[in-house]
Amino acid sequence: MAIEQLPDGRWKVDVEPIKGKRFRKTFKTKGEAQRFEATCRAKVIENREWSPSTADTRRLTGLIESWYDLHGHSLRDGLRRRKKLDALAKRLRDPIASRIDPQASNMRIRSPW
Repeated sequence: MAIEQLPDGRWKVDVEPIKGKRFRKTFKTKGEAQRFEATCRAKVIENREWSPSTADTRRLTGLIESWYDLHGHSLRDGLRRRKKLDALAKRLRDPIASRIDPQASNMRIRSPW
């Protein structure tokens, strides 16, 4: 419970029902602060939106397809870019997109030719 009284008499609530999602608010009374904290914690249990989402397991080709459908088709050279991205995904053996590390210096791609 993270409810504390400030020097000016107001009450500050600092609640983190989900790791990474933090809510801070000040109230005039302690009762209001307690209700706000209880509401935040109850929403985590009731509502799926507040619960942590599952890991994204889409493959790189699926991500490329979504990109093209949503944005790439409107580009003048969108089809050319998609073909290059599809070739890249094929050379990488279609990995799970969330596991790609752009900072990895040891990720070398061998040419099949």
